[in-house]
Amino acid sequence: MLTIIVPVFNESAGITDFLNELKLNLANLSYPIEVIIVDDYSTDHSKNLIENFILETKEELNHVFHLIQNQSNLGYGASIKKGMLHSKFKTCAIIDADVTYSVQDLLTLVENFQQESTSMIVGARSGKIYQGNLTKKIMRSVLKKIVEYMANRRIPDINSGIRVFDKAIATNNLRLLSDRFSFTTSLTLVFMLNGATVKYIPIEYRKRSGESKVRLMGDAIKTLGLILVVSFYFNPMKILYPITLLLLILSIIMFFISIALQSSIFFFISSLFLVNGMVILAIGLCAHLISLKLNN
Repeated sequence: MLTIIVPVFNESAGITDFLNELKLNLANLSYPIEVIIVDDYSTDHSKNLIENFILETKEELNHVFHLIQNQSNLGYGASIKKGMLHSKFKTCAIIDADVTYSVQDLLTLVENFQQESTSMIVGARSGKIYQGNLTKKIMRSVLKKIVEYMANRRIPDINSGIRVFDKAIATNNLRLLSDRFSFTTSLTLVFMLNGATVKYIPIEYRKRSGESKVRLMGDAIKTLGLILVVSFYFNPMKILYPITLLLLILSIIMFFISIALQSSIFFFISSLFLVNGMVILAIGLCAHLISLKLNN
């Protein structure tokens, strides 16, 4: 039993091809499936194309297609969250409608999810199309290192849009999941910081249809902020301990400089670093205790 959630925003260039690929691959499956397509207030013909497809395939498949229409543009993550809340099955899958992901790859992830004891299986992208330009590579690498530090494990792909997961873990942490493009990154962190098992499988990544809605710099900054919020909720000391350590090291350095130069100014700066370090450490310990209480 599976719910496939497809967020859509202005995907008229490829939505018909995607839906036909989905229909072809689902036709021979024996287990119950529902497909929830969430149109995020598209301004092109996406909604009409989806409605026509559902009408044409209504009698052909046992699999049920549903269309949910947002009354305003809520965002990629908000659309997926709405799909989860409307889903009737315990296992959810997400896939983009821009044909970058293969439906066959999605079904491979589903098959692995059903056979293995894991909470989430993610398609790990690779290749020139995925890598993009130099700026994109650098931004992705920086965010990847930060997420890996927070999660304390290697992560092949922090924001892949094709994955299968246990709905209960996601819905129990719904408030921590982003409403925008950072949704997949926040979902990855939430699962890992909850101690859930996450597995990665290499997949094909294809050229998208239409134009990307991602704004690299703006979305990267929002993603970084969300990473810090989610990480602080589960393990605040992971963020505050390095800051405390840095301040204590600076305090020691300033102290020895003050002795060498016999400078009261450097001694004052040393004391300032020390006090700030102790304050941040105390805040971190209190936050850690609160985090333990909230997550028990």
